[in-house]
Amino acid sequence: MTSILERLEQEARALKSSQAPQVYENALYKIIEEDVKETDDNFRIKENAFYSLVEHFKSLNQPVKIKDLIYNRINDINAFPKAKAAKVIRTIIEVVATIEKTEDIQIELCNFLVEWCQKQGITYLRHRIEIKLSVLYLQRGDYSKALTIIEAILKETRKADDKHMLVEGQLIESKIHYALENYAKAKASLTASRACSNSIYCAPALQADIDMMTGILQCEDKDYKTAYSYFYEGFEALNSLEDPKSLKALKYMLLCKIMTSNYDDIAQILNGKYGLKYAGKDLDAMKLVAKAYREKSLAQFQDLLKIFAEQITGDPIIKNQLNQLYDQLLEQNLFRLIEPYTRVQISHIAHRIGLDENLVQKKLSELILDKKIDGTLDQGTGCLILFDDIKCDDLYKNAIEHNQQMEIVVEKLFEKAKLLKN
Repeated sequence: MTSILERLEQEARALKSSQAPQVYENALYKIIEEDVKETDDNFRIKENAFYSLVEHFKSLNQPVKIKDLIYNRINDINAFPKAKAAKVIRTIIEVVATIEKTEDIQIELCNFLVEWCQKQGITYLRHRIEIKLSVLYLQRGDYSKALTIIEAILKETRKADDKHMLVEGQLIESKIHYALENYAKAKASLTASRACSNSIYCAPALQADIDMMTGILQCEDKDYKTAYSYFYEGFEALNSLEDPKSLKALKYMLLCKIMTSNYDDIAQILNGKYGLKYAGKDLDAMKLVAKAYREKSLAQFQDLLKIFAEQITGDPIIKNQLNQLYDQLLEQNLFRLIEPYTRVQISHIAHRIGLDENLVQKKLSELILDKKIDGTLDQGTGCLILFDDIKCDDLYKNAIEHNQQMEIVVEKLFEKAKLLKN
């Protein structure tokens, strides 16, 4: 005999393909609201009704309705056994995360659910939601809130000795410290996360995330060869999972090759199976950046930063490294331009290099202060005056060293004379 919920479920399925979305929504809400006996089959039908509603709202791009569903039907979720309630909540959060531009809604939802978990005493789910909340604050740039949340989670998980949660928490803590440019603490957190991951089984996606973060920190240390190996490991794992982040890993691999001027390797990667698989604007941008750097063309480099702004400057890691590359290229071009002169107008250098005069003057000042250029800036005439290289005679240096050694000898003789006297 067909139960009430089964009949309502069949009616809802029949209405799914109808042109009246509101009627379909009402049918699903009716299943959720129906007061029936608490059996496994009834729980399953109600659970599926929640999932169907969420997917329906997602297809209509209505994330606010998903949030309202949680807010208004939290008592219906409470009626589920704790494990099933936790599963429903996690699934809904994951669906909302797949909808673009829903960061604020996700933060509101997570804060609401953290309070709900505290009331229900579901600690594991609360930790999971708090980790998600910390990541959302990190993405939004609210680093203090992200760090406060993750530190509280790590304190609790250390007491519970939950190694899986520790690995994820310490990895996120490392990312927050990196965003705050506290690289020493970022490395310490990542080392702790990696050490903890060695004692448990880590999901391939999590291990890839650890490898990616290790590669990023190696880039900050200018160890691009080691960074490449970590990015490659991360890329292999993400590619096998068909994860969209695999493209980012491939871009980081190309970045390492650009930074080490391995242009043949860049061509090999781009023409290989992975280069063909992920071909598009992102890889085209990296290819043209490599070409501009190889040709030492500052104009090409500037044009690329404008044309491919989303692909290059949209990623903070690539943006940071390419800013350093741009500075290197600017320095090389300036050195080449001023080499024949002992005195040259700054306006002439700016015209030749195709940059603003104030920017060129600022860069020349930095190079003089860093002692990369032996010269001075004449503000009155707007000129760069370069000094002749004067070969230093070692006579003065050797004389001082000789006198220092003689002083040591005299002191030793004086001490011996005092002993003889006594």
